[in-house]
Amino acid sequence: MIKYFHSGRLLIEEVYMGLFKIDADGKTLRIKTEEFATEKNIEDLIQSNPEMVLDGEPLLIIGRQVSTDYGTVIDLLGLTVSGDTVIIELKKGMTPRDVITQTLEYAVWIQNLGYAELNKIMLDNFDVKSLREYYMGYFGESGLLENIIENVNREQLLIIMAKEIDEKTEDIARYLREEGINLRCLKYSYFSGGSGERYLHIDTIVGKEPRRGVGPELPSVPELYKNLDKVIGTIESQEFTAPEVYKEFRNLFPDEMAKLDERYKNTPHFTTKTFIARSLISYSKRESAPFELTNRTAQAPADWGYPEVKVFRKKTKQ
Repeated sequence: MIKYFHSGRLLIEEVYMGLFKIDADGKTLRIKTEEFATEKNIEDLIQSNPEMVLDGEPLLIIGRQVSTDYGTVIDLLGLTVSGDTVIIELKKGMTPRDVITQTLEYAVWIQNLGYAELNKIMLDNFDVKSLREYYMGYFGESGLLENIIENVNREQLLIIMAKEIDEKTEDIARYLREEGINLRCLKYSYFSGGSGERYLHIDTIVGKEPRRGVGPELPSVPELYKNLDKVIGTIESQEFTAPEVYKEFRNLFPDEMAKLDERYKNTPHFTTKTFIARSLISYSKRESAPFELTNRTAQAPADWGYPEVKVFRKKTKQ
């Protein structure tokens, strides 16, 4: 074990013994620590395997080396299935003291971008027709059109990933996260074996702590659709509308409805009712949906906000 100190404080502790590969014959081979040649090498790896920075959750990379209006450059920019932006700042060695300020500056710029701006970033970086089309193709059954259009970039996730996270950066990052900023610090270790294989270990240094004022997240898209299936199953008629589903959803899943009400309380142009209506339309376009959208409309309830609503029809079981 080799330790590095500066001004009496431990900065890096490298362990050379203790990590081994065991072959089929039970013999061991020591795994050696390696270095990435450049930060570009790390970018390449994450762009090809973006889920590694989100604990296995899918992440769509829409930009690389993205120039901001402040004259700075974001290493990688991505989108989650819920439409939140993900800003990734990479460091080959130890984090510099200004990395927090640098990453927050990126977030200040990113937070004002809507679909049109994010679409332009992706078109500038990749040979695709549109962000909307690429999002739906990438996330497939988990994607919702409203997440990429109406709800896009509601929140920014800031990720700082480095070989070493210095103590001051860690303390500031943890404080900001506890105050509500969605910030994570990831530490990576890069290894190689004697047969040319390579290994990457990622440890979350900051990011598992709860954030002040942030409640539980909304259900995932598959969970939402399962809930809709249950709601629609309670409706006796063959045809139904969004107001009927909305009313029954509130009765069956009051906790989930409370989360939706909280999320959309400050967005009069996109309410919980709108969310249910749009979710029904998105779900109806999938082959797995037990219902379909008709070309007819019906008169909406007086408190719905729209004079007419679309009519859906349950599919006939084969």
